[in-house]
Parts: sequence; structure tokens; C-alpha cells
Amino acid sequence: MKLKTIPLLLLLPALIVVLAGCSSGPSEADINATVEAKVEQAKASLVAPTAVPLPTYTPAPIPTPIPLPTYTPLPTYTPVPPIATPYPTYTPYPTYAPHPTYTPYPTYAPHPTYTPVLPTAILYPTYTPYPTYTSVPHTATPTPTPAAVTPTSTPTTFHSLGSIPQLVIVQIPQDLPSYDRDDWHHWIDADSDCQNTRHEILIEESTIPVNFTDSRECSVATGLWIAPFTGISFTIAGDLDVDHMVPLANAHRSGGWAWDASKKETFANDLSYSYHLIAVSASANRSKGAKGPEEWRPPDEGYWCQYAVDWISIKSTWGLSATVDEWAALVEMLSTCLDEVTVSEGDGIQTTLAPYVTSTPTSILPSTPTPTPVPTSTPSPTPECVDINTASSEELQRIIHVGEARALAIISLRPFSSTQDLDRVAGIGPSRLDDILAQELACVS
Repeated sequence: MKLKTIPLLLLLPALIVVLAGCSSGPSEADINATVEAKVEQAKASLVAPTAVPLPTYTPAPIPTPIPLPTYTPLPTYTPVPPIATPYPTYTPYPTYAPHPTYTPYPTYAPHPTYTPVLPTAILYPTYTPYPTYTSVPHTATPTPTPAAVTPTSTPTTFHSLGSIPQLVIVQIPQDLPSYDRDDWHHWIDADSDCQNTRHEILIEESTIPVNFTDSRECSVATGLWIAPFTGISFTIAGDLDVDHMVPLANAHRSGGWAWDASKKETFANDLSYSYHLIAVSASANRSKGAKGPEEWRPPDEGYWCQYAVDWISIKSTWGLSATVDEWAALVEMLSTCLDEVTVSEGDGIQTTLAPYVTSTPTSILPSTPTPTPVPTSTPSPTPECVDINTASSEELQRIIHVGEARALAIISLRPFSSTQDLDRVAGIGPSRLDDILAQELACVS
């Protein structure tokens, strides 16, 4: 298209000249010759342009496509229903099992009037330390042989207390050595009869013959106990704790910290005094803990007098002191006693206190001083011995280490050929049998 356009442009001046010649009169021949000359001239001037080769087309490198990440569609939203938290399965409260039939505590009636003409006296056994107590020597005041009492109503728990010892009042020192319960080793089997101190107490204090866990008769399973702190009865031994009337920690801070290991063990397992160790409800024992009477007292206020008397007697016997607050609390508890109590210097009173009544009442004895009898009366003589083949349960309980349960066991095992045979009774091992023989009260006619 470009080559054809160039000649036309070259011919344009020629046409202009022709047109101009026409006006001045050149001939047509001149014009044609001129035109032809111009055409030839133009043709001669025309040189075919050198073809310029187009540059070889080099296609631009196609960049390697970067693949787009594969589209991963979001998971379809599935609403998560709330997980229902099931309400805990209702566990009905255990069916209430009524507590064993409540045996009311003996009614505390005024002490019966002492009558000079009396039936056979029932003496409380002479106190014999267990084992022999040597650390704080003292001379026990012998208990005069009193006349027995014929109750005119329900016997009271306590007899005339008379004079009790004043404890030494000492504040607890600030540098007192720390208490370690393991230093007071218990429970032990002192008489090697396979029954340790705890089970000896359970046997002694059950108001009925006990049942054992197996044929060896070492561990008590069931019986009937009336817990003195509360007056509630129990039949399962596992529901009871054996409590130290004076807690071991209290004994420690009252002077026992200075004792050697042997004496601490003796105190922790002492069976010589019936109220040194007592079977009580586990809950009451845990409530008491190591507290003295200034911090804790038995829920049963009717037991306060007995509790205070026992506490003072044990501390006096073992040479333990009391604090000011402790003694004030004891005096307040003594004010609940049915008989007048006076405080004076003296020995322990465990040999003059009547047993705490938990079942069949027995005759209660007066303590020192003995009431003055009517001059015209003559007390009945005290029998020389208690025949273990014929004596009643109450008479048998005059023998040391023989409570109601063992008295019933003795009756069930009759006849005995000699007092040596008392070792057939559960809980009477060699050591206790020696105590019984030394007392020289039991006999066989």
C-alpha cells in the first residue's frame, strides 16, 4: 500500500504544471513529453527500498504460573448442641436406723440414809497399783470397814465423798518439752492373754458378756456399754473409744514430761483404777481431745461430779499438777455432787469411791469419814472371803479386776476347784490372777 502512494505524490507537481501550461498555452505534445519525462524521471528515481527484515520474534518467556492454593472450602458449620450435664443420680439418704434402744442413765436420787443394822457389806477392792507404782511414793490411807447400806430408793452413783486431795497448782512452763504421743506406748498386752488394754476395758465395762471377733477371744466385737459422757448405750465395740480420763497430753504438761518411757507406758495402760480408762463414744472422745475440764466437760452434767473426782484422784495418785483455771473448773464440777465435798491435803481417793452405776445397781458405800452409827446398833461382820462357787454377782464384784461382765462369766463357769481356776475367765490372765490371789478375798469352800 505504501509503494502505490509514492508515485501519485510525484505526479502531483506534473499535473500542476500541466494545468498551468494549459493556461499559458504549451502544446499538448509538450505537456505529454514533459509528463512522460517527469514520469520516467520519477521512475528512475524510484529505488525499491531494501527490505529490512523484521527482527526475529522471540516470544517473551512465559513465566511459570504460580498455582493458586487449592481452595479448601470452610467446613460447613454444624451447630454444636450444648452438652447436657446430667443431674447426679439421686442417691437416697440411707434409711434411718434407730440407735440401739436408749437405756436411760440411772436416776440420781439423794443418798439413802445410813442405817446401822445392815446386810453383808460390799467393799470396794483395795487399790493395788498396776504395775507397782513407785515414782511418787505415798502412804495410802486405809479405808475403814463400813457398814453396808440398804437403799430406800434407786441407789445413787456416788457415796459420801468427804475430803478429797488438793492438787498442786502450777502454771505450765514456757520451755516445756514438746509432747509426742508415741512416747506413751499403748495399747499393750500386759498379762500376755492376747487381749490388749483396750479390749480388757471393753470386757470389763460391758454390762453383758461380750462376743469376740474369733475363737481366740482376743478382740471384742459386741457387748453392751453405756458411755458415761453421754449416757448413750452402744452394742458395737468399734463405735467406742477407750479414753484416758486424764489425757496423755494433759499428763505430759502436768509433770509427766519428766517421766521415763516405762512410767509413761504404765500410765497409758493403767488398769488398776476402774476410771483411769473408760469406754466412751468415739465422737465424745474426739470432742474432748486433750482438753482439761476448764475447756471441756461431759455433755451429761449428771456425770460432772464423778468426772471431777476421778480426774483429781488420778492426778493426785500420779503426782500431777493442775493449773489455776483447771482447778477452778474442777471445784465448780464438784459443786454438782449430791454429798458435801471438802478439799484438803491427802492421797488419792480411788479406793473410797463407789463404782459408777451403768446397769444393775449395787449397794453404795460411804467413804472416809465413816458416818457415826447409832450407839445401840451393831454392824454385820464382813465375811472373810467371797466363795466364787456360791457368791452372787454383786459379791463377786468385790474381787479385784472382777466387774459385772466377769462376775457373770464366773457364775457361768462354775464350779471351780480352786481360785487358780479363775484364769478360765476371759480377761483374767496371769498378772490379774496374781492380784486376785494377793488380795486374799476370793476363795473356794
